[in-house]
Amino acid sequence: MNTHVNYCKYCTKYFHYKDSYNLHIPTCEFFYRSKRQIDRNDDCSERLPSPQDQFKLIQYLTLKIHQLESDVSRLKISSGTRKRKVILDLLNNPTNPKPSVLFENWYKSISLTMDDLIPLFEYDITNGIQYVLERYLNNTIPICSFQQKENSIYIWTTNWNNTDSSNPKWILLDINVYNIWMRYISHLFLEIFLKWQIENDTLVHSSEKEKVKNIENMHKLNGLGEKYEKKRSFELHKWVYNKLAKDVEFNNEYC
Repeated sequence: MNTHVNYCKYCTKYFHYKDSYNLHIPTCEFFYRSKRQIDRNDDCSERLPSPQDQFKLIQYLTLKIHQLESDVSRLKISSGTRKRKVILDLLNNPTNPKPSVLFENWYKSISLTMDDLIPLFEYDITNGIQYVLERYLNNTIPICSFQQKENSIYIWTTNWNNTDSSNPKWILLDINVYNIWMRYISHLFLEIFLKWQIENDTLVHSSEKEKVKNIENMHKLNGLGEKYEKKRSFELHKWVYNKLAKDVEFNNEYC
């Protein structure tokens, strides 16, 4: 048995019990920086540090915690960047099957019917867009996401591939392109709503109740202010991600 294992290298005190030794070491290490040695009587009767030393210890521990939090944040960012790069490398691997249509052509193929106004009238534009996208988010589209990279969505595109090349590639869907996509669908809702108003003009003007309802529907379509729109945008992005997210599998599918 190694009898030296419980000796403190700072004050050379020996501890009969490992748990006492473990409790002692962190504090002794700190005070060793200003005092080469701290006298101890025995394992269970250590001198309490002065209020000033306690304050210094708290400052020291606070600094260490701050440093650890900064290190964890950097590691998370680094890990997220590596995951994104790995996914893009796998998606753009020449051996990986590619979609037959570009994202910029695919989203412009989305169309609406009068029935798509039902969730808009009952709830708001967010539910309306979700209702429409349910028909279009399937396994053959140029858009995908993965459980390994939370809230990241990827698209197959030429217009936004960030290079001078005309060859399509997978990229991370950024907020600007996402907003273009959502504004396009919102415009489709505006068109179909105006058509509905024309066809239902008699109903809309039949009573004050119907007039109020029509105004409320217009508000649901156009949004209820900047704060609401930001929340709606975030909810839709998260919903699309969750709808598509799956484990990374590239043997038989492109996403």
